[in-house]
Amino acid sequence: MRSLAGDAFGFAVDDPALRITNDGHLLAAASLTLPDVETTVALVAGTGSIGLAFRKTADGAELNLIGVSGGWGYLLGDGGSGYDVARIALSRYLADNDARTTASLAQPTAAAAPLPPLYTALLASLGVGNATELIEQVYDSSTLESERKVRLARSAQVVLDYAFPANTADVSTLDQELALSILREAVTPLVQTVMRLLDAGEQLKPDSTLLALGGGMWRSSGYVDLLLRGLAERGLDVPKVRVVDQAAEDGVKALMAMGKSRV
Repeated sequence: MRSLAGDAFGFAVDDPALRITNDGHLLAAASLTLPDVETTVALVAGTGSIGLAFRKTADGAELNLIGVSGGWGYLLGDGGSGYDVARIALSRYLADNDARTTASLAQPTAAAAPLPPLYTALLASLGVGNATELIEQVYDSSTLESERKVRLARSAQVVLDYAFPANTADVSTLDQELALSILREAVTPLVQTVMRLLDAGEQLKPDSTLLALGGGMWRSSGYVDLLLRGLAERGLDVPKVRVVDQAAEDGVKALMAMGKSRV
């Protein structure tokens, strides 16, 4: 990898200026420009999810990775991601569908209760009209697995829209609470990720730790609030929280800061 990057950008393979990192390092890069921050927890929640912990070097010019939690993909992890939100929501819809089917078998002539609008909107976002069509789409062997994952993850926006509506008059209290309960369940693994990283071998002190949030789920301020509430309920207050919209921009600023420190 270093040789490929060196050839592409004109660096010698052993040049210390050549560093190969990932998005987590970019999320944590902001801490290099913050003198009161010693450690950073970078928490990614987009299509997937992962948590990374970093500590500044003694000279404050670089970051060392000191903890990892998650990042195992949607089959084994990705808790709190867009995919996970959609999975929980659709699982609840299917449970509701099963209950309706069972009720209709017991009382065939009884009128069925209307489907909660949240579930109707979820199905519509996926271009399906019922449970059978949903299952056919989710397990469609002609569609790439990665495409199915992304498609489901996008439907998480429906849940966010119902949980945090622009106009509360557009969403019933029952639908809003249903959406919020889905998000509370989804965000719990992310809360646990932060707790695990803060309890890592090298203790991270909350007062000097930056919680850097990256990924599409954090564009919702309501979802950020659910994370912070979950941490507070477990007795953890993180005063330094930053939602990183442009990780590359923070990375550039960090590189500039590193350059100045060496002049």
